Amino acid sequence: MKLPLPILIGMRYVLSPRDFLSSVASLAVAGLALSIAILVVVQAVLTGFEYELRERILGILPHVTISAKNGALPINEIRNDISTIDGIVDGNSVIEEMVLLVAADEERTTQSVSESSESGHQLRSEPVLVQGIDPNQHGNSSVLLDFVSDKNLINFQSGSFGVFVGSVTAKRLGIVKDDLVTLITLNKQVSLVGFIPRQKRVRVLAVLETGSFMDRNRVYMHFDDASRLFRTNGSASSYEIRIENPYQARSIASQVVGVLADPNLFVSYWLSAYQYGYLYQSIVASRTLLLLVFSLLVAVAAFNLIATVGVMVSERRRDVAVIRTLGGDRKLISGAFLTAGLSISLIGLIVGCIVGMFIGWMLEIGFPWFQQVLNMNILASYFVHSLRVEFVFADLATVFVIGLLLCLLAIFVPTIRAASLSPAKVLRYD
Repeated sequence: MKLPLPILIGMRYVLSPRDFLSSVASLAVAGLALSIAILVVVQAVLTGFEYELRERILGILPHVTISAKNGALPINEIRNDISTIDGIVDGNSVIEEMVLLVAADEERTTQSVSESSESGHQLRSEPVLVQGIDPNQHGNSSVLLDFVSDKNLINFQSGSFGVFVGSVTAKRLGIVKDDLVTLITLNKQVSLVGFIPRQKRVRVLAVLETGSFMDRNRVYMHFDDASRLFRTNGSASSYEIRIENPYQARSIASQVVGVLADPNLFVSYWLSAYQYGYLYQSIVASRTLLLLVFSLLVAVAAFNLIATVGVMVSERRRDVAVIRTLGGDRKLISGAFLTAGLSISLIGLIVGCIVGMFIGWMLEIGFPWFQQVLNMNILASYFVHSLRVEFVFADLATVFVIGLLLCLLAIFVPTIRAASLSPAKVLRYD
């Protein structure tokens, strides 16, 4: 297949053996490749954050929650009413109450918290949210129980008063599996000495580590045990709904409100501002802002092509004059230098994407080692505990298109300059 003459001339200029032109083109390719690699890595890291939010966090969090403002929650009526809404996968009843979790230095099965304190044992406490869940229902609407081994899940039965404790809370209080801890509720009971808080000794069946903020201040126990502890008589405090597409939570919540039509019921969804919508909004805002900022870096590298193609035009002034004298028109000259500039740009873009993917892969592998060397958790303030780098074709295509458009804009100026050269003036002085 015979290529057009402008492409042949442009490729000839790119592959020129001149040391000066080769070094200038190499620097332009290196600068463009480095900026593209940085943009690719940033996009992949933010995509990894979004993946963690979708697969890990949203796999545990309820997408839509129904709660009663006053009185008991009519679970059966709610299930019947929302069964007609498309997009709902499943739901489960939950009891939620704030308690004080108390752990002692030693397991003391026969002493209360006050007795342990008087005997000199150091107590560690932390407020936690206790969630009473039914494992038969919760397994279909959440991936929480996927982080529990089958052996520990067998012991999670009604009447066992066993709990699952989040790993962050367990680490703070020095709790390990099979420890006995005390839950002190806000409900008070009457005794001979007056009103005292109700407390219950429970056994830690497992320490949950989901790698997210859900490991903080969370304790899970069986629904029936939570009902006995908080004296709810089997009534749930909320009904949690899981939907197919978590990002449609606002639309599904509106439909739920429409079918329930009960002013005593309150419907919330995870995307709302007072729940966890800030997580998603922060990722979207960060992605947009960083894409804009690092696109400016790509623009700086792309506009270096102005100097590269400009030098190429200056070095090829006599060639341009000869071609114009032999009958070549402005389109031929423009096409030749446009081909040369695009060739350099494509090499830089392709190399940058490959290098960026390699850096991202190495970053994901070496990040845990890097944290160990620094002896610090860099992601401690984020909702994930590990760095995930996720490469998506759409993100790579976006970076490639942005870089290509900026390169075309940069090449345009020296290309027009080359086409406007007067062969008479060039040959007069050369």
